[in-house]
Amino acid sequence: MGRAALMIVAFVTLLGACAPQPFIDRPLAQTIKVEEVSVEAAGIDTEIGRDIVKTEAQLEEDIRKAVENQVIYSTRERERPANLEIRVADVVLVSPGRSFLIGGNSYIQANITVKDRETGAVIFGPKLFAQMGRGYAPGGIIGAATRPDPAQDYLSTVAAFAAGLQLALSGN
Repeated sequence: MGRAALMIVAFVTLLGACAPQPFIDRPLAQTIKVEEVSVEAAGIDTEIGRDIVKTEAQLEEDIRKAVENQVIYSTRERERPANLEIRVADVVLVSPGRSFLIGGNSYIQANITVKDRETGAVIFGPKLFAQMGRGYAPGGIIGAATRPDPAQDYLSTVAAFAAGLQLALSGN
């Protein structure tokens, strides 16, 4: 009986270690007031799939505007002014062809850094953050047939990235 109890305790401990951790510590997150967002997409492939080609400047601007709309407003009443730096690592839009073969998710992946607005000192990061767009595209003919048009897939993936980052920066 004692051995079984020990095994259960060990299992629960391991299971607890596998629980998802918040992107940022909640007490720290609750102090950060994002006042400026900068985005850098230098060096990534701007042929992001699905017949969409964006310049680095267009991609940076689209992500910056979406994140500003989500994050600046939601942190406006906090006390520690900060700059949010986003360094885009990858943008992938799942094509109907890929959906047909294996399925998958459209997503944006970026390194996130939060810096003190006055001193420039790093408050948090850099830490890798990724957010999927519209959800999983199943494989097969149904997945291929249900993919949104490329422009909508791009816009919804950018919007999902901004919303996901806002939630991640809340400390939840």
